Amino acid sequence: MIRRFTWDIVYYESLHSSNSLMFDQVSQNPTIKEGYVLRTDFQTAGRGQIGNQWESEAGKNLLASIFLKPEISVEEQFLISKVICLAMVELLNEYDLEQVRIKWPNDIYVADKKIAGILIQNMLQGKKVKSTVIGIGLNINQELFYSDAPNPTSLKLELKKELSVEKILILLLDKLNNFYAKISLGQKTEIDNLYKFLLYRRNEIFTFRTGDGKTFDGSITDVSKTGQLLIKTEETIRQFGFREIKYVL
Repeated sequence: MIRRFTWDIVYYESLHSSNSLMFDQVSQNPTIKEGYVLRTDFQTAGRGQIGNQWESEAGKNLLASIFLKPEISVEEQFLISKVICLAMVELLNEYDLEQVRIKWPNDIYVADKKIAGILIQNMLQGKKVKSTVIGIGLNINQELFYSDAPNPTSLKLELKKELSVEKILILLLDKLNNFYAKISLGQKTEIDNLYKFLLYRRNEIFTFRTGDGKTFDGSITDVSKTGQLLIKTEETIRQFGFREIKYVL
């Protein structure tokens, strides 16, 4: 069956965290169908990867959580990261931005500036992914950033005009519907290849830092089926999981 559906969007003016509320609602109501979306103008405790705080000025950006029930194995769960990243890139390409890329595992960059972050939280049951919550933070109309994030940008900063958050959400969900359908259509290789092609800094030599503080030079070549980053050095191809390596900017 092709996984394509109409989205059910619920809006809140302010939330502690859209992902946290989504988890609470799903656990209390098992009849909630995939395609359920929570959107808010402001989060008092919005999260990024590794527990980082996500900075977002009230009413300026897209903050949402999406509930899906993909029919995939635990080994394939990184496909969810890939399809939402590809949907985000295709959305941003609608605005003719240059060099929209995916910074592994699931940040979206415009050139060397971060415009979006994605937090994937999968719920597993045996060898299957039972369901997943996708948290999205896309900078749309914010112009000033006060956190210590080194390189934020927004659509307004890039395009010099204000945009509708609601319209961008609808467009993003339409893009996600198309890429998500490719999983049930068996087009996983197409997803893999496009994600690889769009990797930030792919095939260019840069410096990386491992978890123990050591640095080395290498070039990103690919991402494994299970989501590990593959980096080619002069000696070999090294493989890293999330939190095991950092980019040295």
